[in-house]
Amino acid sequence: MTPSDKMLQLMSPADRKALGKAGRTMQEISAQHEVKSEKELQNQIRDLLRRFNIEWYCWSRMDKKTHQKVGWPDFVIPLPRGKTLYWEVKHDHGMPSKEQKACLEWLYKEGHRVSLIRSYMQAYKELTEALK
Repeated sequence: MTPSDKMLQLMSPADRKALGKAGRTMQEISAQHEVKSEKELQNQIRDLLRRFNIEWYCWSRMDKKTHQKVGWPDFVIPLPRGKTLYWEVKHDHGMPSKEQKACLEWLYKEGHRVSLIRSYMQAYKELTEALK
């Protein structure tokens, strides 16, 4: 019998660990899925940039420690004619952190093109629009 989410929340971390994957709460499973999905979306965006022959961009990997200021967008994409895109990537209903929100708001107030990217199609549409 698999324990319910409520039962798991009441168990000690050691007892939950002994259950292996069955010892994870729905919140933990959801958080793990979100991170994996966001990583996959970032990889899709990298592939999209390659398809458009955009070689020079800054990408903050989520699986490596960065030296960039906390909150800086995931992608900074310089384009022809002085355009630059600043993209924060969040999958599904993920929300930017307080620092990310402050950075995006500052960039926007300074007149930059800022987007919260939630899908490959959104990234594609925004990129093709910016390249016009």
